[in-house]
Amino acid sequence: LRVGVALLGDATLAVRIEAGRALGDAPPEALGESGAAALAAALAEYRAAQQRNADWPEAHLNLGLLAARRGDLEVADAAYREALRVGPEFLPSYVNLADLLRQNGDETGAEEILRRGLARAPGSADLRHALGLALVRQGDTVAALSELARAAELAPQEPRYAYVLTVAKHSSGDLEGARELLQRALARHPQDAALLELGVSLSLQSGARAAVRGYAERLLLLRPNDPQLRKLMRDLDAAAAGGRSSDEKGARAR
Repeated sequence: LRVGVALLGDATLAVRIEAGRALGDAPPEALGESGAAALAAALAEYRAAQQRNADWPEAHLNLGLLAARRGDLEVADAAYREALRVGPEFLPSYVNLADLLRQNGDETGAEEILRRGLARAPGSADLRHALGLALVRQGDTVAALSELARAAELAPQEPRYAYVLTVAKHSSGDLEGARELLQRALARHPQDAALLELGVSLSLQSGARAAVRGYAERLLLLRPNDPQLRKLMRDLDAAAAGGRSSDEKGARAR
């Protein structure tokens, strides 16, 4: 806040409006009276700059994003819809409008907007993924899995899509499918921490301690000082030691 507020008064317009955009959702009480006034002025300049590019959908999307961050949801809705009117091929507008409708509890409206986008760009992984999530929230698991799988196929370079699809498969009861999908995703993204954490979590749920250790050891290479990972490894070592002790006692008894 201290750095940002100082930049609101910079001599360069581009610096002022970028500082305003960055502080767009800062609470007024955190800025002080002079800071709040400087922010209001910078945001007015930012909005004016976007309006000068009003023939581009990106400008209206930017205005919508700012309004959404500031809690002006009606303004955001209107800006996203104007972005779609100006540039119906600009896909981020569909995703953001659908997300805004979701926030307002209009899942049917969100699905309709995403399908409108897919009618123009059926190969969009972003739209497929967003539609899959919308269908999950509506309880249509079969259709949701189909859309999430299609998104992951269209964008194999995006580990987040594989992550969400793995979780969805696991939640639907397809444990083997989830395990295989996770392994394929990690073959493409071997250092993705979120995928490795998912591997730890799912393996813990299934009681596969060897798999837990494998994922945890790979995570430790990325986060060697993570206290939770260190504790997990100690717990695994203790469990393994306890298991060996029980085996030895059983062998002596026999």
